[in-house]
Order: sequence, then structure tokens, then C-alpha cells
Amino acid sequence: MTYGQAPLYSQIWITLIWYAMSKYRFLGIYERSLYFDALDSIHEFVILINGERNVVWVNRALRERMSIKTAIPSLEQLFFEHELIRRQMDTLSNKTELEFTLNILSDDEKLLPTTAHLTIFWDRFQDFAGYILSAKQLPERYSELKKRGITEREYQMILLIYVSNNNKKIAAGLNISLRTVETHITNNFFKLNVKNRSELINLCSTTCFPISLRSTCEALTP
Repeated sequence: MTYGQAPLYSQIWITLIWYAMSKYRFLGIYERSLYFDALDSIHEFVILINGERNVVWVNRALRERMSIKTAIPSLEQLFFEHELIRRQMDTLSNKTELEFTLNILSDDEKLLPTTAHLTIFWDRFQDFAGYILSAKQLPERYSELKKRGITEREYQMILLIYVSNNNKKIAAGLNISLRTVETHITNNFFKLNVKNRSELINLCSTTCFPISLRSTCEALTP
């Protein structure tokens, strides 16, 4: 697949597949399964969300990464920033695609930073049908920060701060105390020789993640 090399092409391809699924939704199971097989062949994560904002399907790449066996997980189970996704849905117009950074909650209790693309899907009658969310996992950067003494938990804090999560959200999402979050963040400041969140984000923008992907999240995070 060329999805990782040409995300715009693949996003259009995914949309066309879902359009075909809707157009021929009265066909038999065999025909419909062909479209799911096509989505399963994509190496990045693809999530189909209905109009009620419930996850209705995830592709093989995400199922295998999350060890999903039976029940389809919810947005809350898949993403740390599930509230951000819902706010993005509120602002998404019918002709736009939003690109932003999200952290997937993996089954091994680690965060997977991803570049996500969110688009609206309209059926052949031009009625609203739902959303397509695709996510490409960003390169692993912990090994670089580990050389500077950053622990895995402190790295989690960096990932969450980068997407503009505040301390209370981080504490609630990780089920730890606010004081523990503050301690980890203070340690990050000291080890990376920065004075505040802005300096930490700027440092990460040059060493870990592209700053352009953060701007949308920052604008939509209260």
C-alpha cells in the first residue's frame, strides 16, 4: 500500500470505498465484505464512526495493534483525546478535512502518537452518514529522549502536553494524582532544560513531532 507515502490519495480512496459501501448497502454479505477487506489491507489505522458518533468498525491494523478480539471499542477506549475528536466533529464542515495529533491508548498501557485525518461522509443521497478517522502512527521518539534521562511515564506526559492536555485531564486520563502529574512535568522541565510548557513544546517540535499538526489541537482545546 502507498498510504503512508501518499495520505491524501489514500484518504480519498478510503472515502470512495465507504461511498461504495453505502451505495450498495443492499447487496449481499459477500459483496460488502470485499470493501472491508480493502480497508483491512491498509497498514494505517482506519475507524468508521456513524452519525451518532459511535465507532462501528475498525480495520485490521488497529485491531491487531490493540488486540481487539470481539467487541468494537468506543472512542473513549481508543483515544486519550476523545473529547477533542468530538469537538472536531462539531467544527467539521462538509467539504473539509481536519488534520491533528491524537494519542491512541494501546493495550500495553502506552500512548501511540498519531497523525489523524477526520472527514465527513455523505451517502449517495447527499445525506450525512458519519465520519472517517484515519491515523498514521508517528515515529517512536522515546529512545532519543531516554538518553536525556526521560522515563517512560515522563515521556507520556510529553505526548499529552504536546496535544494541549491540561494537568487535570492528564491526571484523570491516566488515573493518577494531580501532584504526580506535576512532579513528572517538573522533572521533564529539569531534564530537558526548559522553563515551561511552551519551551517544552517548542523543543519537541524540533526533535519529536511536526508543529503544524499541533496547531489545530491547540485552537480547539479549552
